[in-house]
Amino acid sequence: MILKAWKGLHATATLEDDGKLRFEGHDYNGATDFEYYITVSAADVPKVAAALGAGSDEELMAALEREGAAITQRGEYTWLRSLDLTPDLWSHRDW
Repeated sequence: MILKAWKGLHATATLEDDGKLRFEGHDYNGATDFEYYITVSAADVPKVAAALGAGSDEELMAALEREGAAITQRGEYTWLRSLDLTPDLWSHRDW
């Protein structure tokens, strides 16, 4: 599900088969390419859902789609940390 696609930034969120929530982003701004993966453990996904007022997986994904622009503007990792979560983060930048 697309969170945001705008001027070289493409960010998505996926609920994996193992219950983990994965955010993936690619920012191709011309001068540099930046990509990242943020993974929320299955145990922490209910906390994300609660923060968005979602009860089911479907409601969670709909809420992420609805709030996606605001979440990406703040930064997915920063937003998750504000929920007292510690997601896994991988990032790479090509200069």
